[in-house]
Amino acid sequence: MAAEEIGFYRGHEYEKNVVERGYYGLVKHMNRVLRIRVWHGIVEEGIVKWVSNLISLVLGDAIFVGLDVLFGAFV
Repeated sequence: MAAEEIGFYRGHEYEKNVVERGYYGLVKHMNRVLRIRVWHGIVEEGIVKWVSNLISLVLGDAIFVGLDVLFGAFV
């Protein structure tokens, strides 16, 4: 629609609703992306780094100290 048609038929409310729906969709998408990034950061920091460091420390102790000292009667 041309600007003259919008003004003549008083379509400004319709055009305003189209713009607001598009903006709402963009805001909704950005919130979803940010929420996914937060969970990805939590998983990456908490699980991947901390758990991998814990496993490497336990295995390192098992190699250098010995399995019988580390786990006691379980070996």
